[in-house]
Amino acid sequence: MSGLYLLDTPLPHSAPQISPQQAPLAEGSASVAGTVLDASGATVSGADIRLSHGDGSQLHTMMSEANGEFSFAKIPAGSYLVTVYAKGFAPFTSAEFAVAVLQAYEVPDVSLSVASANLQVTVRPTELIAAEQIRAEEKQRLVGFFPNFYTSYIYDAAPLTAKQKFSLAVRSTFDPVAMLGVGIAAGIGQARNADAG
Repeated sequence: MSGLYLLDTPLPHSAPQISPQQAPLAEGSASVAGTVLDASGATVSGADIRLSHGDGSQLHTMMSEANGEFSFAKIPAGSYLVTVYAKGFAPFTSAEFAVAVLQAYEVPDVSLSVASANLQVTVRPTELIAAEQIRAEEKQRLVGFFPNFYTSYIYDAAPLTAKQKFSLAVRSTFDPVAMLGVGIAAGIGQARNADAG
């Protein structure tokens, strides 16, 4: 009889059951993930990934893994943006997306394009280029001793002005090694009396 009594007695009431629709929003239950790729579809590791609120305020930062993947876990529901920075690539910003409670959101199409190169071209007058080439020629010496100023090893050397040609000739004529060579040749000629006339 006691067994019947136990079956007939009402069970004590526990906390009321709440349906999933009535459950309060759980904070920090969603996640955002994705894979960083380049234009060819190859994964990009070590990219700087930033998760921001829809208003632009930054929330989390991480680096993409070796396989290009990233994942932000335990984030509250809301609107977000993902921004990706990687060396040699243009910055990427996703469209704003909404994440619900318990949702595992996958960011689509995180594809980085190659950054446009900043190309600087410096145009200099031909005379300045020729002056630099002359300075290089004035340091040229055969066997590290004999002047070799009139030889240019540049295939398309800049043309010299008349003033630059004269300056190079004077430098070659009055070079100490050249003067020593002329002096030695004159001394030998005088000793041999080569030009007696």
